[in-house]
Amino acid sequence: MTSINNSFKTKREEIEYYALELLNAEKEFSRSEIKNHVNERSGKEFTEGSFASALRKLVNNNPRVISLKRGYYQLTKNEQFHKDNFDNMTVATLKRFILDINKLAHNINPLYVTEKQQKIFDILKCEIEHLNNSVKKVDKVIQEEINPSEQLD
Repeated sequence: MTSINNSFKTKREEIEYYALELLNAEKEFSRSEIKNHVNERSGKEFTEGSFASALRKLVNNNPRVISLKRGYYQLTKNEQFHKDNFDNMTVATLKRFILDINKLAHNINPLYVTEKQQKIFDILKCEIEHLNNSVKKVDKVIQEEINPSEQLD
């Protein structure tokens, strides 16, 4: 597949365009997945420096593009989500922890779980429950509308 738009003024603009095209799926993509998509859609091979610079600028200039862990990028639905928005970053970070903990289990064959691994799974299960409760609590705090008359105490 080749480029559908040859009117890009800069390499950065072209890289950002195709990166956003992929990120519109609102899923997390690795840096290499984004680079492969950009190269395939543009029909070009961009230098590592051009690609790295364009991704960095995309994250810094587009408040909806986030990188919660090194080398992975995602486009968020929430236009208020920005790296400087503590509330949303807190919820996103807690959810990232939950996903990462769940991924650990995929590396273990359930037929061969040792006693030690089962103990660890039990601990992780409790931690996931705790993190889910924390997400709910933080969401509730974020959603609460403070009545100005209550602040006068």
